[in-house]
Amino acid sequence: MKKVVLVSAVFVLSVCAVCSAAPLFTADDFVPPVQASDEQREELSAVQNPVQTDTDPVLNRPVTKGLTVQDAINAIVQRHEEGCDMIAVPGGGYGFVATGMGTYRQDLPNITAVRIAQRNAYVQALMQAKLQMSGLVSGLAVEGITNFDQQVTAEDTGTESTRSSTSQTAESVRTATAAVLKGYVTYSVFDDFKNGLVYVTIVSTPKTRGSSSRVNNTTIDAENINAGLNAVLAEIQSGLVPMVGGRVVEVPATGEVAFVGFGSAVVRQEKNPALRAQFLRVAQSSAGLRAADALCGIIIGDSTRGETKLDEQTKEAMTSYENAEAQDPMNELATSGDIAQAEQAQNEFRNSMQFSQTIESARRGTLPPGVIRRAWLDDEGVFAYAITVYIPSVTQGAADSAKEMRETQIVQPIDPSGRNSSQQGNDPETSTPDYKDSGQLRRGTTGTVKQSL
Repeated sequence: MKKVVLVSAVFVLSVCAVCSAAPLFTADDFVPPVQASDEQREELSAVQNPVQTDTDPVLNRPVTKGLTVQDAINAIVQRHEEGCDMIAVPGGGYGFVATGMGTYRQDLPNITAVRIAQRNAYVQALMQAKLQMSGLVSGLAVEGITNFDQQVTAEDTGTESTRSSTSQTAESVRTATAAVLKGYVTYSVFDDFKNGLVYVTIVSTPKTRGSSSRVNNTTIDAENINAGLNAVLAEIQSGLVPMVGGRVVEVPATGEVAFVGFGSAVVRQEKNPALRAQFLRVAQSSAGLRAADALCGIIIGDSTRGETKLDEQTKEAMTSYENAEAQDPMNELATSGDIAQAEQAQNEFRNSMQFSQTIESARRGTLPPGVIRRAWLDDEGVFAYAITVYIPSVTQGAADSAKEMRETQIVQPIDPSGRNSSQQGNDPETSTPDYKDSGQLRRGTTGTVKQSL
């Protein structure tokens, strides 16, 4: 395989569906993406050069540094651990690499439920990654209470003596964070299919936050717009479409940065053709809504709030029980039940733990005009995927067209022959593709997203 060396780090990865001879889709068309080879995936997710983590003298915190952004991020991703790390970007600036984990069950008899659980694991992992990044960016508010209580008692009567020691530890810790995240993109997704674990890594760098975007609002070259858009769509076709999140793409024709939001949905299975067609449409629409929501979070902002709480209590008791009459060999008052009860009272240990976590991620805004939306199904027709693409120059072109549309007066001539009305209802017949559902759960999307960071 030929290697192309670029100044900026470019990443390629794997995808969800295989299309062996799929043509490159253009701005006027759309086909599912193809799968990257194992050789590409392994090469581009590997650490090619030495990476080290040192305490940054300016930030006074650990920062991971590599020859390229790709090396620094891959070194963190390979750990498959939840958390958020800072990386130094060659040329200046810092980036954030956050990883979250989600879990799903595979033992449910309903395959649709299993697929929904698998997709939800990606959502859960993305939410955890956002929480990790939010905690590093804005800090954590911590509230903790620890109590230790101990009592030692002694009691003596004419016939018996009791000695006891009881200790109880109570710990309550609560953390909360809130931040507005913007310009984060999905870098890597990994489905540990054997164990039902999903990892999602998101990255935010000066480039993804828009500092490298170059937009010319004075002159719009339609040829460059189409060339740039086709380059973006072609790149998506040869890269990864994750179930959640988004990515950033460099547009060679214009020098801009394009932002892409991803969405997905599980197709409910149904034998009735009419209902089946409706579920296919609903799944693609749902994926489209989620893709628009993801793009909104990337370019407008994502308000992430999280609260984690731990309550744990431990009780330990020791009791010494002596019965004077029971010590007399001639006295048969001490039964085996009495002895067993005394032994039980001597050793008591009880621990209870309650862990709770709430994460809320909210987005609200208006996507700019000219955002491209596409949706499609995988080869089995069980997952729907969608993308929304935002390119600043395309937005400007759409805004100019909208202004022209508002200011133009158009008078439609009346056709006395009525041919326009007679043509209604003569649309060509359409049919729903006959997708073949294997009925099996396949490994979820796994790989490193191709994007310039």
